[in-house]
Amino acid sequence: MSYVHPDRSPHSATLYKEALDKSAAGDLAGALHALENVVAEDPGFADAYYQRGNVLRRLERPAEAAGALREALRLKPDFAEACFSLVFLLRDEGRLAEIETTLCELADALPADAERLEQAAGLLAEYGRFAAALAIFERAARVRPDLARLQVRIGQTRQKLGHFAGASDAFGRAIELDPLAGPAYLLLAHNARAKTTGDPRLDLYTRALAEPGLEDNTRSCLHFALGKLQDDLGNYTDALTQFQAGNAILKARTRFDRATWQRYFRDLQSVLPLAAASRRSTSTPVPVFIIGMPRSGTTLAHRLLSNHSAVHGLGETGMVDGLVEALAQQTSTPYPQCLTRLRPDDYIELAAQYRARWPREAVECRYVLDKNPLNFLHVGLILRLFPDALLIHCERDPRDVAVSIYSQYFAHPRNAYAYDFADIGFFYAGYRDLMQHWLRTCGNRIRSLNYEQLIAAPETEMRSVLEFMRLDWEPGCLDTAGSNQSISTASVWQARQPLYADSVGRWRHYASALEPFVQALPPLTLA
Repeated sequence: MSYVHPDRSPHSATLYKEALDKSAAGDLAGALHALENVVAEDPGFADAYYQRGNVLRRLERPAEAAGALREALRLKPDFAEACFSLVFLLRDEGRLAEIETTLCELADALPADAERLEQAAGLLAEYGRFAAALAIFERAARVRPDLARLQVRIGQTRQKLGHFAGASDAFGRAIELDPLAGPAYLLLAHNARAKTTGDPRLDLYTRALAEPGLEDNTRSCLHFALGKLQDDLGNYTDALTQFQAGNAILKARTRFDRATWQRYFRDLQSVLPLAAASRRSTSTPVPVFIIGMPRSGTTLAHRLLSNHSAVHGLGETGMVDGLVEALAQQTSTPYPQCLTRLRPDDYIELAAQYRARWPREAVECRYVLDKNPLNFLHVGLILRLFPDALLIHCERDPRDVAVSIYSQYFAHPRNAYAYDFADIGFFYAGYRDLMQHWLRTCGNRIRSLNYEQLIAAPETEMRSVLEFMRLDWEPGCLDTAGSNQSISTASVWQARQPLYADSVGRWRHYASALEPFVQALPPLTLA
């Protein structure tokens, strides 16, 4: 509910209601006129400024909208709705530093409102401001120490910042508060390697699995968590049993439609990126997209490249997916067929919208990294939007990719292929075929980065990638543990460790289960 003083004058209240009615009816000009009359008569009416800001946002007048929303917050510092509306406006302009200041000021005005504090911290985390988010999550937990979900959020945020010991404490507290908090078990398992059979997590998870009436989600999380710990200890038969059980639960409640995906892969190949790329972009920074199969080393590549002084890493984003969804809605045509309805000027506008979401600090760099493995689906769209874009294609032994996917808890419906080795093989074959198409049509924009070669000769590989980007060598591009970057993917622990070869050839421990994956692929040259 929006904030309204109980002692508004009858006339201003009538004008205010008229403004709301006009806004609801789509008469934005009329609503704005009425709201201007309200604030002229009653300049202390915070809610009127809030509504005025929202109308101005809809009229695409962001500077005036921000002014109105800031006035609402000046009048009422704990006006959460006005704060969140201002945050969304700032987000659309990439003004992340101002978002942090705005949300922290709201948190200061809401010292005992755990729900609003959690919302503010959640937005900060969503926009990558993890240090500020952590402080507010912890403040919310002091207000409501009984909420397991707050402890999970605290643990996740500490984990992303590399504070692994503190993260373990928070996940353990969440489990104490709610023994059915499935994600807490899973996150705790991935927070550190198991080193001995006496690891207390093993007994904790085994006892939890024996509890009657567990929800499927909690049971699945526990199976994946136990599988991960058994894998750490080298008990691969036991680990596989747990991964199979966890995947069976997820597979039973989802459906991977191979026919639909086969059509989608085929339709994507009809998108010829260079045919629409007659213009050359002159905008800087240049976007660089890190793509590949999930679990192919994209997080590591992003982490190392982001250490370069000329590169700003956005982390894993869904911005291209957002453009895809918006295009389909705007044209009332499925993607990628909707691209045939766009004009060259439409691509320029879409590219501007994408750039507008970058944080202000990004524009000082030569390159901006957007890491999302599944953007391999959208290379055609990417190069229509950004003819000068570069793509780093992460590759890894497909058997290691398959095992890593199968042993990871993937709950998003888009990853419904992940629960069965044969389905993983089908999806991998589609990915490989599509990447070969992109390499044929625009290979000069794509540079492959092989995981095994990166692990074996990191400096050689990183120098080569930087040469592709026309950047000078910087030793920091080999640093993993020392960087202060936050990480928001399933590789949060691994990506902070020194470069190691433990994951190379991991598939051999699970070779007996891999046959359905291999059979689903066209002939591969495998060592």
